[in-house]
Amino acid sequence: QSTWGFESNLVWAGIRSHHFPAMEAALVDKLTEALSPSVLEVKDVSNNCGGKFEVLVVSEHFQGLTLVKRHQLFYQTIAEEMKSIHAMSMKTWTPEEYANRMRSEYPNK
Repeated sequence: QSTWGFESNLVWAGIRSHHFPAMEAALVDKLTEALSPSVLEVKDVSNNCGGKFEVLVVSEHFQGLTLVKRHQLFYQTIAEEMKSIHAMSMKTWTPEEYANRMRSEYPNK
């Protein structure tokens, strides 16, 4: 575990939809394979329609990339899945950015 009590390896905190678990699994598989994230959270927030997701990806692959380039890489990775997704909210952070945010949000850990 990290200093702030979070797992330092892959964390998947997905809330699985009862109707569309295959889409979440596909997102996790593709993002894991392409970006080797240290943290990955995938949440279906679509009220059971399976078309709206919130994703947090923490990866070294984002180091030195602008936000636009990070999002392009993200969307390229899941291009096939995006054909069936209506809305996607993503956070694409480097490990350093993630650690800084955890420090500011949980200063006593």
